[in-house]
Amino acid sequence: MRAFSQSVVALTLFLTTVLMIGPSQAWLFSRFFGRNTTWDLCDKCKCPTILQEAREHGISCRDVNLTQLDDGVLIERNYSKVDFSKNSISRITEDTFDVSHTLRSVDLSANALVSLGSSVFKSLPSLDSLSLENNQISSLDEETFDGIGNLTSLDLSYNKISDLPPGVFKALPKLQHLSLAFNPLTNMNGSVLWSSRNLVTLDLSGIGFKTLHKDFFSSNMT
Repeated sequence: MRAFSQSVVALTLFLTTVLMIGPSQAWLFSRFFGRNTTWDLCDKCKCPTILQEAREHGISCRDVNLTQLDDGVLIERNYSKVDFSKNSISRITEDTFDVSHTLRSVDLSANALVSLGSSVFKSLPSLDSLSLENNQISSLDEETFDGIGNLTSLDLSYNKISDLPPGVFKALPKLQHLSLAFNPLTNMNGSVLWSSRNLVTLDLSGIGFKTLHKDFFSSNMT
Protein backbone atom coordinates (compact mmCIF):
# COMPACT_ATOMS: atom_id res chain seq x y z
CA MET A 1 0.00 0.00 0.00
CA ARG A 2 2.87 2.33 0.85
CA ALA A 3 4.54 1.60 -2.52
CA PHE A 4 1.29 2.42 -4.32
CA SER A 5 0.98 5.74 -2.47
CA GLN A 6 4.55 6.64 -3.38
CA SER A 7 3.82 5.91 -7.05
CA VAL A 8 0.76 8.15 -6.99
CA VAL A 9 2.78 10.97 -5.40
CA ALA A 10 5.55 10.56 -8.00
CA LEU A 11 3.05 10.68 -10.87
CA THR A 12 1.37 13.77 -9.40
CA LEU A 13 4.71 15.54 -9.07
CA PHE A 14 5.60 14.62 -12.66
CA LEU A 15 2.36 16.00 -14.09
CA THR A 16 2.63 19.15 -11.97
CA THR A 17 6.17 19.72 -13.24
CA VAL A 18 5.11 19.34 -16.87
CA LEU A 19 2.26 21.81 -16.43
CA MET A 20 4.52 24.33 -14.70
CA ILE A 21 7.22 24.08 -17.38
CA GLY A 22 4.77 24.95 -20.11
CA PRO A 23 3.93 23.90 -23.67
CA SER A 24 7.51 23.93 -24.94
CA GLN A 25 8.17 20.84 -22.79
CA ALA A 26 4.93 19.08 -23.65
CA TRP A 27 6.95 16.30 -25.27
CA LEU A 28 7.73 14.93 -21.76
CA PHE A 29 4.04 14.26 -21.27
CA SER A 30 3.60 12.71 -24.70
CA ARG A 31 6.63 10.41 -24.33
CA PHE A 32 5.66 9.36 -20.79
CA PHE A 33 2.25 8.19 -22.00
CA GLY A 34 3.38 7.08 -25.46
CA ARG A 35 1.24 9.61 -27.31
CA ASN A 36 2.34 11.73 -30.27
CA THR A 37 0.84 15.05 -29.21
CA THR A 38 3.91 16.88 -30.55
CA TRP A 39 6.53 16.12 -33.15
CA ASP A 40 10.19 16.56 -32.20
CA LEU A 41 12.04 17.84 -35.29
CA CYS A 42 15.37 16.72 -33.89
CA ASP A 43 14.35 13.13 -34.58
CA LYS A 44 14.95 13.84 -38.27
CA CYS A 45 16.73 17.19 -38.63
CA LYS A 46 20.11 18.57 -37.58
CA CYS A 47 19.89 20.22 -34.18
CA PRO A 48 23.13 21.68 -32.76
CA THR A 49 23.57 20.77 -29.11
CA ILE A 50 26.06 23.52 -28.25
CA LEU A 51 24.05 26.51 -27.05
CA GLN A 52 25.89 29.14 -29.11
CA GLU A 53 25.56 27.12 -32.33
CA ALA A 54 21.91 26.45 -31.59
CA ARG A 55 21.19 30.17 -31.28
CA GLU A 56 23.26 31.19 -34.31
CA HIS A 57 22.41 28.45 -36.79
CA GLY A 58 19.18 26.95 -35.52
CA ILE A 59 17.69 23.71 -36.79
CA SER A 60 18.40 22.52 -40.32
CA CYS A 61 15.69 20.43 -41.96
CA ARG A 62 16.99 21.37 -45.39
CA ASP A 63 16.56 18.70 -48.06
CA VAL A 64 15.54 15.85 -45.74
CA ASN A 65 12.56 14.63 -47.81
CA LEU A 66 9.83 16.14 -45.66
CA THR A 67 6.43 15.97 -47.31
CA GLN A 68 4.40 17.46 -44.47
CA LEU A 69 4.68 19.22 -41.13
CA ASP A 70 2.52 17.65 -38.46
CA ASP A 71 0.50 19.85 -36.14
CA GLY A 72 2.36 20.75 -32.97
CA VAL A 73 5.90 20.84 -34.34
CA LEU A 74 8.17 20.94 -31.28
CA ILE A 75 11.06 23.40 -31.41
CA GLU A 76 12.87 23.96 -28.13
CA ARG A 77 13.35 27.56 -27.00
CA ASN A 78 17.14 27.30 -27.50
CA TYR A 79 16.49 27.45 -31.25
CA SER A 80 15.29 30.68 -32.83
CA LYS A 81 15.73 29.60 -36.47
CA VAL A 82 14.53 26.66 -38.53
CA ASP A 83 15.26 25.87 -42.18
CA PHE A 84 12.67 23.71 -43.98
CA SER A 85 13.91 24.59 -47.48
CA LYS A 86 14.24 22.14 -50.39
CA ASN A 87 11.59 19.67 -49.27
CA SER A 88 8.13 18.77 -50.59
CA ILE A 89 5.96 20.32 -47.89
CA SER A 90 2.57 21.06 -49.43
CA ARG A 91 0.56 22.27 -46.45
CA ILE A 92 0.80 24.06 -43.13
CA THR A 93 -2.05 24.92 -40.76
CA GLU A 94 -2.62 27.35 -37.88
CA ASP A 95 -1.74 24.48 -35.52
CA THR A 96 1.60 23.58 -37.13
CA PHE A 97 3.69 25.85 -34.89
CA ASP A 98 1.47 25.77 -31.79
CA VAL A 99 4.33 24.86 -29.44
CA SER A 100 7.13 26.79 -31.17
CA HIS A 101 6.48 30.34 -29.95
CA THR A 102 10.10 31.54 -29.74
CA LEU A 103 11.04 31.21 -33.43
CA ARG A 104 12.44 34.35 -35.08
CA SER A 105 13.28 32.96 -38.53
CA VAL A 106 11.48 30.36 -40.67
CA ASP A 107 12.62 29.30 -44.14
CA LEU A 108 10.00 27.39 -46.17
CA SER A 109 11.52 28.16 -49.57
CA ALA A 110 11.65 25.59 -52.37
CA ASN A 111 8.72 23.50 -51.20
CA ALA A 112 5.30 22.63 -52.66
CA LEU A 113 3.01 25.05 -50.82
CA VAL A 114 0.00 25.99 -52.95
CA SER A 115 -1.96 28.30 -50.64
CA LEU A 116 -1.79 29.82 -47.17
CA GLY A 117 -4.94 30.10 -45.09
CA SER A 118 -5.88 32.47 -42.28
CA SER A 119 -3.50 32.99 -39.36
CA VAL A 120 -1.20 30.08 -40.24
CA PHE A 121 1.69 31.78 -38.42
CA LYS A 122 -0.30 33.15 -35.46
CA SER A 123 1.71 31.13 -32.91
CA LEU A 124 4.97 32.86 -33.89
CA PRO A 125 4.70 36.38 -32.38
CA SER A 126 8.50 36.84 -32.35
CA LEU A 127 8.95 35.96 -36.02
CA ASP A 128 11.27 38.44 -37.74
CA SER A 129 12.08 36.74 -41.05
CA LEU A 130 9.89 34.51 -43.24
CA SER A 131 10.92 33.02 -46.59
CA LEU A 132 8.26 31.47 -48.83
CA GLU A 133 10.29 31.81 -52.01
CA ASN A 134 9.98 29.29 -54.83
CA ASN A 135 6.76 27.51 -53.93
CA GLN A 136 3.51 27.11 -55.88
CA ILE A 137 1.51 29.67 -53.90
CA SER A 138 -1.27 31.13 -56.02
CA SER A 139 -3.40 32.81 -53.37
CA LEU A 140 -3.11 34.52 -50.00
CA ASP A 141 -5.83 35.23 -47.46
CA GLU A 142 -6.29 38.70 -45.95
CA GLU A 143 -5.56 37.14 -42.55
CA THR A 144 -2.62 34.97 -43.67
CA PHE A 145 -0.05 37.05 -41.79
CA ASP A 146 -2.13 37.87 -38.71
CA GLY A 147 -0.25 37.38 -35.44
CA ILE A 148 3.28 38.10 -36.71
CA GLY A 149 3.38 41.86 -36.29
CA ASN A 150 7.14 41.86 -35.58
CA LEU A 151 8.02 40.55 -39.05
CA THR A 152 10.56 42.74 -40.87
CA SER A 153 11.48 40.53 -43.85
CA LEU A 154 9.11 38.60 -46.15
CA ASP A 155 10.09 36.79 -49.35
CA LEU A 156 7.24 35.70 -51.63
CA SER A 157 9.27 35.62 -54.84
CA TYR A 158 8.99 32.91 -57.51
CA ASN A 159 5.43 31.87 -56.76
CA LYS A 160 2.20 31.97 -58.78
CA ILE A 161 0.49 34.92 -57.11
CA SER A 162 -1.62 36.86 -59.61
CA ASP A 163 -3.59 39.01 -57.17
CA LEU A 164 -3.09 40.44 -53.68
CA PRO A 165 -6.04 41.13 -51.35
CA PRO A 166 -6.06 44.83 -50.28
CA GLY A 167 -5.41 44.04 -46.62
CA VAL A 168 -2.98 41.16 -47.02
CA PHE A 169 -0.09 42.98 -45.29
CA LYS A 170 -2.15 44.97 -42.79
CA ALA A 171 -0.83 42.95 -39.84
CA LEU A 172 2.81 43.73 -40.71
CA PRO A 173 3.48 47.34 -39.57
CA LYS A 174 7.22 46.67 -39.05
CA LEU A 175 7.83 45.15 -42.49
CA GLN A 176 11.02 46.56 -44.02
CA HIS A 177 11.92 44.14 -46.82
CA LEU A 178 9.36 42.60 -49.17
CA SER A 179 10.00 40.59 -52.32
CA LEU A 180 7.19 39.83 -54.77
CA ALA A 181 9.61 39.21 -57.63
CA PHE A 182 8.72 36.85 -60.46
CA ASN A 183 5.04 36.44 -59.69
CA PRO A 184 2.39 36.79 -62.43
CA LEU A 185 0.82 39.81 -60.72
CA THR A 186 -1.57 41.59 -63.04
CA ASN A 187 -2.31 44.57 -60.81
CA MET A 188 -1.22 46.08 -57.51
CA ASN A 189 -3.07 48.88 -55.80
CA GLY A 190 -1.25 51.21 -53.42
CA SER A 191 -3.65 50.24 -50.63
CA VAL A 192 -1.95 46.84 -50.44
CA LEU A 193 0.97 48.45 -48.59
CA TRP A 194 -0.78 51.26 -46.71
CA SER A 195 0.08 49.77 -43.31
CA SER A 196 3.71 49.05 -44.25
CA ARG A 197 5.11 52.51 -43.51
CA ASN A 198 8.54 51.17 -42.56
CA LEU A 199 9.14 49.49 -45.91
CA VAL A 200 12.72 50.03 -47.11
CA THR A 201 13.03 47.64 -50.06
CA LEU A 202 10.33 46.35 -52.40
CA ASP A 203 11.41 43.90 -55.11
CA LEU A 204 9.01 43.76 -58.07
CA SER A 205 11.44 42.22 -60.56
CA GLY A 206 9.86 40.09 -63.25
CA ILE A 207 6.25 40.76 -62.25
CA GLY A 208 3.42 40.42 -64.73
CA PHE A 209 2.47 44.09 -65.15
CA LYS A 210 4.40 47.08 -66.43
CA THR A 211 2.72 50.03 -64.71
CA LEU A 212 1.67 51.01 -61.20
CA HIS A 213 -1.19 53.19 -60.02
CA LYS A 214 -0.15 56.84 -60.01
CA ASP A 215 -0.74 57.05 -56.24
CA PHE A 216 1.23 53.90 -55.46
CA PHE A 217 4.42 55.46 -54.14
CA SER A 218 2.72 58.45 -52.53
CA SER A 219 0.58 56.00 -50.60
CA ASN A 220 3.57 54.15 -49.22
CA MET A 221 6.36 56.70 -48.89
CA THR A 222 6.64 59.11 -45.98
